[in-house]
Amino acid sequence: MRRTISYSRGKGKLRHTNRKFLPSNVDVNRIADNIIIKQENLKDAYNLVFGSQLKAYNDKQKREDRKIKDYFVKLFGTDNEDIKKLKDRNPNKRNRKKFSNEQIAEIMAVDNTDIAKTVLMLIYSGLRISRFLNLKKVNCHLEDRYINVVASKTDNGIRKVPIADKTIDYWRYFYDKPDSEYLVSMDGRDFSKAKGQTAYRNTYWNPFMEALGFNKRDIHETRYTCISKLEDAEIYQAKINRIVGHTGKTVAENVYTHLDIQELIEAINKI
Repeated sequence: MRRTISYSRGKGKLRHTNRKFLPSNVDVNRIADNIIIKQENLKDAYNLVFGSQLKAYNDKQKREDRKIKDYFVKLFGTDNEDIKKLKDRNPNKRNRKKFSNEQIAEIMAVDNTDIAKTVLMLIYSGLRISRFLNLKKVNCHLEDRYINVVASKTDNGIRKVPIADKTIDYWRYFYDKPDSEYLVSMDGRDFSKAKGQTAYRNTYWNPFMEALGFNKRDIHETRYTCISKLEDAEIYQAKINRIVGHTGKTVAENVYTHLDIQELIEAINKI
């Protein structure tokens, strides 16, 4: 007797997998012989896998508003466990927009202001705002056109970040300020304290964006813009990963971690 096995090569159909939908070629008398290896509610599965980590995270939070009550709801925005209704929702996707070339030109037109300089430095470095605001001058090697990121949640995040030629004068401007050991300071203060990022956003970023008519722009869109411009310039993915601190999706992308800083400088200068 010939034995066969069926499997899904695409997204699959949950109703078919659970035998709630029966096509004409299914022998209903043999359904009882099916062997179910695993079948459980998606939300319950998330709670099982991430429950202990969620509790550990919440236990560290001093503010109630920072605690996550339900990880599944936080990811998907609903407590509905129906995969069919969630299939088009990417829990990691955010509605971020990149800055257009015209908008970047408008920012450059007012680069005599400190806030404009920082926005352009973020766009042309791909740095996360937290890394940028906590960057110390000792880790800035301006003559060699790179900075050292010495602290990160991942190994890939610890790296040398190239400085684009078009922004080097901005980096030198802040480096020469005597206000702080940290690179970025404005009006005699830096942003290294616990609420430094909030202060930067509320005092400088938001008013600047509103003044230019770029309302409700997320600071992280500077990083998204950098990545997008690198992709548009057809920069090899391994180089993009090294610049922005991403982990490669393929073995090849993760192998090329020895890329010379000069190669990365050349890449960033193409955007």
